[in-house]
Amino acid sequence: MQHNHPSDRMTPRPNETSPLTIVTSIAPFELPKQQRAIASWAALGFNVVSLNIERECKILESQFPDVEFHRPPRDGTKIAGKPLVYFNDILRWYADHGDQPICGIVNSDIVMAPVACAMEVLRQSATGGMLISSRIDVDSFDPPIGNWYPEGYDLFFFDRTLIDCYTPSNFMLGMPWWDYWAPSAPLLQGYPVRRLASPLIYHGKHPINYSADSHVHFAREYIHHLTGISLAPLRKGLPSAVIEAEYEINAKQLWDETFEFVRSNSAELQVPAFDVAALEQNATWLSEHGHQEEAARMIEMAVSIATDVSQNAVNA
Repeated sequence: MQHNHPSDRMTPRPNETSPLTIVTSIAPFELPKQQRAIASWAALGFNVVSLNIERECKILESQFPDVEFHRPPRDGTKIAGKPLVYFNDILRWYADHGDQPICGIVNSDIVMAPVACAMEVLRQSATGGMLISSRIDVDSFDPPIGNWYPEGYDLFFFDRTLIDCYTPSNFMLGMPWWDYWAPSAPLLQGYPVRRLASPLIYHGKHPINYSADSHVHFAREYIHHLTGISLAPLRKGLPSAVIEAEYEINAKQLWDETFEFVRSNSAELQVPAFDVAALEQNATWLSEHGHQEEAARMIEMAVSIATDVSQNAVNA
């Protein structure tokens, strides 16, 4: 894919009010978790497309009748040992569908909070750049109370002009590093990236599904693509990443540096409506389970945030 300056790639934009599409890859196991997740996207109005090999489609199509399944031309079995979907094949799907001004990629087990304005916030925040979000890891969705998982990203919405940022690669969903490559490539080419700092996406905890060898393998893939980008001045934020040999045995250091690079070069986005919705949801659960004082405190916090937003709007 060709790399021009962002301002050189602006084209007439397709319909910017139609529902956004999320492309994912549904796994052919633990279906109830993914059904919960994808139902939460559909409830907010998103269209959903899943890329899967033919034998997985035969399992999944009856279980996800509202999802459009697409068979990609290849899969990651030779590299990953299982038929995972390549990141570039998702980009190719969007490249072939010019009616999508904003592209969305979300991991298939990520549950979105029921916030009515979510789609428009994501649309507006991704226009001209990219919005990314970490998840909140929960032990249970009853209630969905947990901790931020800061060292990775599970939600990406980006302007279709960013598709040209990405060179062909072996990154794939379900393996490490694709979620760092996704924001790094546009950052290195001057596009704005925003990090969602308000709770919107939730994830049930489970063990890591890849090996240490896979972590190192895709760390080398990441380094290869960084060294292949002819934008040396913009790589100064990654002081060691251009020295492949250094990371033959230290992928963890590169991981830490890349996390800091993305964090320090992206803008934090706070969305009060998301904060209020999370507080109200937790307050409802606490109230229903006899924790009235804690519920009341959360409602007070929600009211305080809403009041500050109203006052700021009046003063603006």
